[in-house]
Amino acid sequence: MKKIILLFTTVALVLSGCDATPTTTNPTSVPVNTRTTDTTKNPLQDKPLPSAAFRTTFGMTADKTTAQVGDTVTLTLSLSGAKQSITTVSTNILYDAKLLKAEKIDTSSSKFPMVVKADKEKTPGVVDISMSNNTGGVSGNDIPVVSIQFKVLTQGDATITIDGNKTSVFMEDNTNVAPLIDTLPTVHLTLQGSAKVKR
Repeated sequence: MKKIILLFTTVALVLSGCDATPTTTNPTSVPVNTRTTDTTKNPLQDKPLPSAAFRTTFGMTADKTTAQVGDTVTLTLSLSGAKQSITTVSTNILYDAKLLKAEKIDTSSSKFPMVVKADKEKTPGVVDISMSNNTGGVSGNDIPVVSIQFKVLTQGDATITIDGNKTSVFMEDNTNVAPLIDTLPTVHLTLQGSAKVKR
């Protein structure tokens, strides 16, 4: 009798549109965040170029500004404004190769005695130097870097400058405190005489 009643009850539920099949409740679905956060740090992004107040300056002087053909003019390059220890100085000194010839690079008085590069005639008109101090660096003003001897080849007005795009001055932590381009010095020479000297 119970089976008959149960059967009629099931039939009635089906006819009324109800599902007699037991249902299970799914647990609440939690969306998964598939995005990942990139924590990789660019080692250069936190190393901005130093402000002008922390840049060094170059001084460049000649032992004479008027010279005769055949004379030797000695140019001296120095560094100032080094508030922290400077370990490496690299630059290109530019001159007119038709008027002058770079004959000697003298580092005997330099505070950067380790010469990495010193090319005076590889490219006519360019003295390419790179020097370092491996004893902890040097700071202060009027720091001797290098002296260059030029021979006067012929008469004319010569200009000796520094290539700011090829200049770097590094501190111990590899911060470049090279002089601002518009502060780079220039030396003007008046070269006299009618004869010419062979290169």
